[in-house]
Amino acid sequence: MASPPGRRPEPPARLPGSWGAARVVLATPVAPPGWQDQIGRDADEMIADTAPRHAAAVPVPRHAEDPLPAGNLRLPWTEAEVEVAAGAVRLPGLLTMPSGATGAVVFVHGSGSSRRSSRNRYVASVLNEAGLGTLLFDLLTAEEEFDRRNVFDVGLLAHRLEAATGWLVSQPAAGGLPVGYFGASTGAAAALLAAAEPTADIAAVISRGGRPILPAHGCGRCGRPRC
Repeated sequence: MASPPGRRPEPPARLPGSWGAARVVLATPVAPPGWQDQIGRDADEMIADTAPRHAAAVPVPRHAEDPLPAGNLRLPWTEAEVEVAAGAVRLPGLLTMPSGATGAVVFVHGSGSSRRSSRNRYVASVLNEAGLGTLLFDLLTAEEEFDRRNVFDVGLLAHRLEAATGWLVSQPAAGGLPVGYFGASTGAAAALLAAAEPTADIAAVISRGGRPILPAHGCGRCGRPRC
């Protein structure tokens, strides 16, 4: 579970480890001295890039829809605009599969974002260079986004994610590969809820600045993914 700069990590009672996750890694770019003692023993591993003596929140401009310049991947890869079937709706997405991919990661964006999120696209490009396939897709249709209740309907978002996962593993390039979730904000809550389903076979769940407390009623079943 990644924590954004300047935000205090969730208290121990809210960490996924208390819900049955096999392993919890809490990572943050900046943290105050002694922050591990404040978290307690609920995380298996705690990582901070820097721990300055005087730490304070730093505002970072957010341009979630800014286009990300295409990078030069070291591996050959295929990239395609796709439509993900989720019941009666079709959700646009971007599927990128490096040659010889060893796994696939489904990105689950948060409220107010989309498959075009520059942050997620950057992370996806790094994963592609490491030999992992990625799927970025919109959780809601354009019409559904007008109703803000849908944006925070974690159950609906989780169902869409389950449908997208089923679609992904049915593709020849991704069939048989382990699948992980990379969730942000409400998307992280949906990722945990989807991974907790008895029929789910999710190798890992990563939460970036997420809201994992939202699906607390279902996370007790989330035993296998390393959240």
